[in-house]
Amino acid sequence: MMNREICAAIELRQCLTFVYDGLEREIEPHAHGTSSTGKEVVRGFQTAGQSNSPPLGWRLWTVAKMESFSLSDQTFVGTRPDYVRGDSQMHPVHCEI
Repeated sequence: MMNREICAAIELRQCLTFVYDGLEREIEPHAHGTSSTGKEVVRGFQTAGQSNSPPLGWRLWTVAKMESFSLSDQTFVGTRPDYVRGDSQMHPVHCEI
């Protein structure tokens, strides 16, 4: 299932904020799609917030586990240098930078 709000954020380079596993996150979304297990997912670079692992960096989030999801006032320019189009963990990719 494609989430139009996530795809719009990707197109507009708008950050997303949400609570995941009880911790607040802010990410730069780069791709949205369906995982090999059929779950709706987002690939993004976490820029702020908390995490159970190193707090900044690339992650793959399951959309169903995102709570208090909203579009941030923050935007970002372009892509992160290490981003690779055609995420191998998504089949299909619904939208991406």
